[in-house]
Amino acid sequence: MKEVKKDIFEVEVELEPYEQELKDSFENAEPMIGDEFEKMKSILEEGAANYLKKDKTISLRLTSRDVHELKKRADEEGIPYQTLITSVLRKYLSDELIEKKQLQQILQMQADIAAEKPKPKKKPVKKPISKTRATASHHQPRKAA
Repeated sequence: MKEVKKDIFEVEVELEPYEQELKDSFENAEPMIGDEFEKMKSILEEGAANYLKKDKTISLRLTSRDVHELKKRADEEGIPYQTLITSVLRKYLSDELIEKKQLQQILQMQADIAAEKPKPKKKPVKKPISKTRATASHHQPRKAA
């Protein structure tokens, strides 16, 4: 039988098998203390340091104008210009950097879609028929034969 849990809205829901496994694992885990904790902490810290470790130096030839613009932009961001270069490269390599032309195309497509949306049609307002018009149309004199 699956365990039933209450969500944040106090509604009972059944745990999926993977949820149950996570719950059991969490509940049965013993806290790390002393040497065991310190060993795991150092392993995780070393892994994090190695993941972000910059171990390669490169040289770039840039125009004076580009370096000036980089330094100006980095100053606006409040970071060193080398950090800005690294950040831009990282964004480019992870496909997070978007070119101005692409952004303009996306914005244009959104504007086109917004312009194509049909505007809600107004229902025709029926004008009330005045008493004089109503009686006049219903009581027309008969033509003499």
